[in-house]
Parts: sequence; structure tokens; C-alpha cells
Amino acid sequence: MIAPYRSLVRETLEQFESEHGDIAWSCFAFDSAPAHGRLGLNFDTEDNSDSIVERFAKNGPAWFGEDSSGRFNNNCADFAYCRYCDLYLIDEWAKPWEVDAPFQYVDLDGSSRSVNQEETGDEGYNAIIFSALVQIRDLELDWVRSNSRNRASHARFGVQMCDSQFEDFTLL
Repeated sequence: MIAPYRSLVRETLEQFESEHGDIAWSCFAFDSAPAHGRLGLNFDTEDNSDSIVERFAKNGPAWFGEDSSGRFNNNCADFAYCRYCDLYLIDEWAKPWEVDAPFQYVDLDGSSRSVNQEETGDEGYNAIIFSALVQIRDLELDWVRSNSRNRASHARFGVQMCDSQFEDFTLL
């Protein structure tokens, strides 16, 4: 799973910057709903992010992200270019998760594991895919830093699972 998604990161960034050469992006992020077979790559801008944070700040810190560079929009659904790249991986992701028996998989370390869907709900699957997407993001950090031409001065690369506790954004 790792190699094709590393290529997807690179191809998506290159395509976005080619099509939107006049836009400085402030966040590039995966968002995913594995049980529904959906994976997206999204871009946000500083103006949009600031607007979202201003609108939702009154709701408290659960409504935005914050790191050493300040507050930012951490909800991919509100990004300026939400689902810029949008894949539907029904056969690859959704159908295997729909089996009635515990879900069997091999983790990133090569160990066989299982998840009981009835006990974990979709969060069990989110945890598996989240770990893989974070690893992909981390493997691509240096490439994104070196090859992005239109990145804002305070930019982030993130992973967010839709309707989930799992999210992680890293400053570039």
C-alpha cells in the first residue's frame, strides 16, 4: 500500500501547483473514510484557514488545530480545495472491511493482526489506515519540503480520518 500512495502524494502536489500556480497553499492533507472506501487529498489556504478558525473559535479548541505556528483549520471538509484528489477504493478498502468475521490484516511491521468490527466499529479500521497514512506522510515530508513551490511560510501536511478521533498535522 505504501509505494502507490507515496506516488499519489507527489503527483497530486505537482498537479495542484501546476494548475494553481498563483495560490500559496497552507495545508496539504489526507482525509479518509476507509470503511466507505474513500481517500482524499486536500489543500487549504491561509485566508480560508483564518476564516474558518475565526468562525469556529467561539466553540473552543476542539474546533480548530493549533501548533507552534498558531491556529489553523484542521477540518479537511472545510479546506479551500476539499477533495482535490478524491479516490473511491470500494474493492480495495470497503469490501474487505464488510466481512462478518474479524478483519484480518498484516500491520506495517509485518505482523498478522485482527480487528473485531463489532467491538471497535469503524474506528478499528480507521486506526489501521491512519497508521499507514501517517507513515506515508512522514516518508514524504522531505520530498514535499524540497519540491513544493507554492507553499505558504507556515504550512502543514496532515492526516485526518473523517468523523474520527484520528488526526495528525505536521509543520513543514
